[in-house]
Amino acid sequence: MLAGHRGTPRTEGAAVNPPVTAALVVIPRGTDPALLARPVGGVPLLLRTLLSLRRRGFRSIRVTGLEGPLPDDRRLADLELVASDAAPDLPQLVVPGTLVWDDRLLRRVLDGRATTDALAICPDRDRALGQARLIGAGAAPESVPPGAVLVRSDADHEAAGRLLVRSAGKDTDGIVSRHVNRKVSQALTSLLVGTPVTPNAVTMVVSLVGVAAAALVLAGGYAGTALGAGLFVLNSVLDGVDGELARLRFQESPAGAWLDRLSDKAVMVLFFAAVFATLMRGEPSPGLKAAAGLSVAGFAVGLPLVYLYGHLQKRRGGGRLRVPDRGLRRGVDLVAFEVVFGGVLFRSAGGGGGPLHRALSKFSLLLKNDLLAMVYLALALAGRLPAIFWPLAPIGGALLVAAACCLVALGSDLVGGARRN
Repeated sequence: MLAGHRGTPRTEGAAVNPPVTAALVVIPRGTDPALLARPVGGVPLLLRTLLSLRRRGFRSIRVTGLEGPLPDDRRLADLELVASDAAPDLPQLVVPGTLVWDDRLLRRVLDGRATTDALAICPDRDRALGQARLIGAGAAPESVPPGAVLVRSDADHEAAGRLLVRSAGKDTDGIVSRHVNRKVSQALTSLLVGTPVTPNAVTMVVSLVGVAAAALVLAGGYAGTALGAGLFVLNSVLDGVDGELARLRFQESPAGAWLDRLSDKAVMVLFFAAVFATLMRGEPSPGLKAAAGLSVAGFAVGLPLVYLYGHLQKRRGGGRLRVPDRGLRRGVDLVAFEVVFGGVLFRSAGGGGGPLHRALSKFSLLLKNDLLAMVYLALALAGRLPAIFWPLAPIGGALLVAAACCLVALGSDLVGGARRN
């Protein structure tokens, strides 16, 4: 058994400072090369280990005990990757090459919130080489924590695959996504992860489901509305599959994330527009007609402007939206726009908002699309789907206010740039 103190020289709660960016991957003696090349979660085992380290910020990785060449993959091109029995004399992570882990476990280890000799941070070369000799001799860690699997058999391989699929969710998942949607999407992801189906292909198929939902609602009638709302729920459930596949296979990309966000918002706007058109075919009350118009205008006009400005700010290195008037920014906070749409655009650069903002953030799980889709279905089954515009109207209004802020800020930036030139 590995001696825990050798691989865990610091106490729990002590964050790594400076950050550890070097790792020593140790292949236990006698490991079958076929095991290292066998896909786990759609990626060969050893390649997964290297890509997992890269994702967490490791840039210098040495592999020891490997019988054969290092994996050849373009995603490793920016690493200092060598096969060597040596180790640099600096803090480094020592990990068995047959270990599969949930990325959140490694994050906790690096943050000092967890310690384990399965993912051991060693302060210097001597400790690292000592830990490596134990692993290379075939000694198993004293304990493999929840969130990790040491792959040595077919049963371990299957357990590692299940662990990876379970860990492919997001910390920001809403209540329904966490307890319902993810169970369905992860079951489908398990079937697709070993196939050639790409995340972008899944995004397009899911978008078609959303378009079909809007078309059924637009067709009108109780059956069409109910089926359309049901398909909208299905769209929400399946929407997690593309991201799960991308994270499992290390296929994340800015273009893929942009396509996913664009398709999500386009489907949402189409669905609201279809409900609005159905409502206008009847004789709605003036109040409901105004609420519906405000909702659709906010989502169809305000939302694209806000996302466009946020994208421009991010490309320029700002990262967050700059609203010129502080009082106006607080007003936007009060209408909870940032709670509904991710909580990142309207925070000031120096802080995270006041008590009201924090309270609304706690409430944000109730405002996510996964739960709202269920509300749409319930209203459709009750024959009252247009009533959804009452709670959506304040959000639509907030989006229009936010869009106005974007335009003012953009104009201010353009004028300021012209003056500087």
